[in-house]
Amino acid sequence: MAINEEGKQGQNVVVNKVCRDRSPRLLVTKKKRVMARNGFRYRKINRMEIQHSAHCRIVEVDSPNQLFAKFDTDVTSNLQYKCPYLLTRYYVPKDSGNGESLVTDYVMAPLEEDTYSRARILKVVPDEAQPGTFYCLVVFIDHGSCQWVHTDALAMVDEKLFYQPWQAFAFSLFGLAPSRRYTELTNVKKPKQVWTQEHKRVLRTIIEKYDKFIIQSVVSLKDLVKEECLPYYLFGLDGDRKVDIALQFTLECRQEGLEVEIDRSSRLFTDHQEFRPKYFIEPKLDMNGIQTWRRTISSIWGEVIPAHPPGTETDNSQFTKHAYISTVTKKFDSEFEPSAERPSPMVRTFNNAILQREYVQNDGTTAFILISTERMSVGEFYVMPLKRRIRAKHIDNSADAVEEASRNLRAFSSSLDAFYVESCHRYLVNPKITCEGIIVGKEQYAIYELPQNADAGDGRYRRVMLIGLRLISDDHFDANSWMVHVVYLDFGGCDWVPLGSLLRIHSMHCLQEPFVVQIFAVLNDLVEQHRGQSRYDDCLSTILRAVVPVHSVLIGKLHTLANKSGKIVASVPHHRPNVLALDHFKVEGSQLILEDVICQIFKNVLSTGYLQKDRPVEVKVVKKGSVIRLKNQIQEPEFSVAFEFPEEEEEEKVGQNIGAARFFAHKAAEANEEFSNLSLE
Repeated sequence: MAINEEGKQGQNVVVNKVCRDRSPRLLVTKKKRVMARNGFRYRKINRMEIQHSAHCRIVEVDSPNQLFAKFDTDVTSNLQYKCPYLLTRYYVPKDSGNGESLVTDYVMAPLEEDTYSRARILKVVPDEAQPGTFYCLVVFIDHGSCQWVHTDALAMVDEKLFYQPWQAFAFSLFGLAPSRRYTELTNVKKPKQVWTQEHKRVLRTIIEKYDKFIIQSVVSLKDLVKEECLPYYLFGLDGDRKVDIALQFTLECRQEGLEVEIDRSSRLFTDHQEFRPKYFIEPKLDMNGIQTWRRTISSIWGEVIPAHPPGTETDNSQFTKHAYISTVTKKFDSEFEPSAERPSPMVRTFNNAILQREYVQNDGTTAFILISTERMSVGEFYVMPLKRRIRAKHIDNSADAVEEASRNLRAFSSSLDAFYVESCHRYLVNPKITCEGIIVGKEQYAIYELPQNADAGDGRYRRVMLIGLRLISDDHFDANSWMVHVVYLDFGGCDWVPLGSLLRIHSMHCLQEPFVVQIFAVLNDLVEQHRGQSRYDDCLSTILRAVVPVHSVLIGKLHTLANKSGKIVASVPHHRPNVLALDHFKVEGSQLILEDVICQIFKNVLSTGYLQKDRPVEVKVVKKGSVIRLKNQIQEPEFSVAFEFPEEEEEEKVGQNIGAARFFAHKAAEANEEFSNLSLE
């Protein structure tokens, strides 16, 4: 049937009934196919259509009826603005009313803080705090993803970018439908056919198995109907084999008890139906959760250049430009100025007062978790103490206490990132003052930005303590010729970083004590007399990693070291600030003292005499369940000794409480008998 959209005589428009509303991501009106007119004049960017088949990759999965793909030959990188670039601010007319006139317009929106990408406005919500401005839901047409962005952060699209089509195109898997079960003879209302989150999860799992795909058209381009998501065949490439994604999706859904139908008997486009998802595919608007650089143009793009001189009347048709220029010099920290006496503000590190006030429990112990780092030794490893109030809040669930502590760390890291990402807050440390302070052992702190290619997780900008210095080239006057040894205060571990990459730390970020503290384990005299020798330290480190669990809550007594000299020496870890001694530590709920376990295993290794040899020795400790297997390898032969943790059932059988020291002494004696039968020749 043909009808007239305006109710008057004129050209008829073919309208076909579809099973769902228009997609909130695309919002494309179905109409008779006309000659494509694109460009700045028409404020239009065309989509790409596949006539037969093409190689592609999937970039977004919303439902089986809406996927986004990109060709292998896409030119997305040429259609973006990378900082530095001269931006022209997006103009919002004063008579825009509720903002409906902005919908479907093309803009440049911040994909990342330093990257602007082409986008289309799908929906607007007025900003009550700033009348005349809006929060816009935009789809990045070259990436297939959606985000909420404020109009103050939008920029104009250059005219040349209007003539490149969408690099990401939407399509639907042909012939799929969510089935429904109902009885024809009953009067029960038929359930709606919708896609669920379980369907989406199965489809995403299948898509993640393949890196490359082939998409193949189903209907002719001569069809008069312009649909939102054209149906296509999709094949995953597994070597030389082509896997039909729709068929595999149907099979795996049925194996998991999900109802899916597939019918490809009809090739008529008008018979193809699309089904809405039961969930929202667009992100929800959280005004407080939007990043600063999505609220307004970030300062890394430069300062505002007014379109007219101050005091003159401005024309609404003119735009405000942003240029990448040097920011005005202003004081970074009004409360602190670096000097030779005080190179940096002091971070409030751990001491007995802080421990007693916020961390120590009624029995004198402190709960903590072990932080895994690349380098660990009994004299230098890191733990995250758990505050007393967090433990009391989650007294029945230690995992929730650890999660809340980790959440607090992520929140603090996000505040550091939001502050130092602004160019006006990034000031390099004074190289001369910093180097002289490190040489004489002064306590110094700074901010270090991790490399962008580092797999850092949370925390792009991190607080560090400076503990060492070395020269890597002959140019003494070049800051990049000096490497600084730093300790990460909130994440643990240490690293060598260029002096020219360190930023000044603001005094307000020194009030928060570190989330992680360095530990110096107090062990018995046998271990202490061998501490510091490389072959013994390597053996102790191996035993420490195997014995102390990473994902369990530990309990021990933390206290400050009395022999600190006040001068930072890189080679003496326990002389640094934020270093505590640890003894009598154990896993929560266990009676086994872990330092006794470490000392007993180390004593057993010493009894073999292998560590006194000149030849290299490799000690491996493998923990399997409640058994620790110690393998000490020195050329040939190989042997292993099993140390079993005493269990309550075993203690009841023997009728006495076997202490950890006695137990391991007994096992060591048994091991010595085994060693006596081995030949080292």
